[in-house]
Amino acid sequence: MSTPNRDLLRGWLDPKEWWRLGRGRTFDFALSRRDVIAAIHHLGASDGHDFDVVVCGSEKPPGERFYRSTHRVISVDELLAEPATNQFLRSRRLTPALPKIEPGWDWRWDAACSLNGLVGITYSVSRKSPSPRTWLGIVHRVEHRATGEVVEHVEYNRIFDGLKARLRKAMQAPTDVPPHD
Repeated sequence: MSTPNRDLLRGWLDPKEWWRLGRGRTFDFALSRRDVIAAIHHLGASDGHDFDVVVCGSEKPPGERFYRSTHRVISVDELLAEPATNQFLRSRRLTPALPKIEPGWDWRWDAACSLNGLVGITYSVSRKSPSPRTWLGIVHRVEHRATGEVVEHVEYNRIFDGLKARLRKAMQAPTDVPPHD
């Protein structure tokens, strides 16, 4: 497998060259899908972000031996529709373009989104838990494996904090809507 041409990465950090520094940050909660989407829209409107969602997965092309990392971009209103997928909140102002990944490149979209600071959103249904849970996560600091250069994703960290605050506020508000309707 070959590696991406730097021009086609469009400013993205390559997961083969960078790793997370520390454990990152997480927040888990149980709210309705509607409340999560409303919190994202409110944050976008108040902070000047136009958000969409990068959904990462994998597929095994017919006739091939190995799975290939895939992605697609959906609107915020489609968020959380699929349990157990890796979804990442992207600000188009901060990250206007996705890398142009060509066939044959060894590229993992979930790792790339994490290492480039996008806020991860994972929805999970468990037989052990009576209500579905949702997790926010961010890798807010990364380090170059060879040079030791450190990059801190300050703006995406602010998005994480703003979204977390809005979700906490929504959890305190009375509601008749069951979690993840």
